[in-house]
Amino acid sequence: MTEPRPVQPITILMAEDDDDGRWFRTTKVPWVDDQGAIQGVIGISHEITDRKRAEQALRESEQRLW
Repeated sequence: MTEPRPVQPITILMAEDDDDGRWFRTTKVPWVDDQGAIQGVIGISHEITDRKRAEQALRESEQRLW
């Protein structure tokens, strides 16, 4: 059996009706037992809202220059 590999990181926006939302970068990997059977999922997320806002501000600034 091949070793379980992490899912490629994905970027998601989680928003409520009353806000602009928060951006997260998430990676998940299967949690396996000694026999290699999948028992669950282990995941880690990083909140990247400030980075996404900075990237958007940079794009808008560059558009004004052209």
